[in-house]
Amino acid sequence: MKTLSGPALPAFALSRYTDILRAPSARTVMLFAFVETFFFFGAIAYLPALLKERFDLSYTLIGLTLSGFGAGGLLYAAAVSWLLRHFKPLTLVLAGGLLVFGCYAASALLATWWPLVPCMVLLGFAFNMLHNTLQIRATEIAPHARGIGMALFSFAWVLGQGLGVAAMGLGVAPFGYAAMIALYGAGFALFGVWMRNRFMLPGRA
Repeated sequence: MKTLSGPALPAFALSRYTDILRAPSARTVMLFAFVETFFFFGAIAYLPALLKERFDLSYTLIGLTLSGFGAGGLLYAAAVSWLLRHFKPLTLVLAGGLLVFGCYAASALLATWWPLVPCMVLLGFAFNMLHNTLQIRATEIAPHARGIGMALFSFAWVLGQGLGVAAMGLGVAPFGYAAMIALYGAGFALFGVWMRNRFMLPGRA
């Protein structure tokens, strides 16, 4: 029986990734994963610093406030079946992008901290409206090799997080936390519109 030699194994493994990336739909999903996390996590990473600077909250209270994001994710998980019965995925994508922008803009403009608690819950709910739709599509880019397809998706997702936070840091010094968080929120809203129009229309998945 013919077996692969040791030196051929790395090239064989790499070819499985490049084969998937040759598909335009796969590259689109990777790009969306990158842009999604660039704007979303680039902004949320600096919310604690904004809360500390503007309201001088304790780190415990900041953590409890931001934990609303997780609660919003749980609410989305409980409501997702109802949402999918009543709304099309492209509607959820657009609504998620716009609501995330609203939450980030509110975070940048509020004069008191306590409304941020429900705002963080809504942020978690809205993010999952968009992200869940994208993640489902990611599982479909390589039905014959779902593990590799999701590995590529995860790579783009994590890369976007790191570069988004780094770029955010470069803008904070000259423009401040509030302006940059609002700007990233606007970027996420535009991403939602772009994803809806470019990727979610019938025949483009």
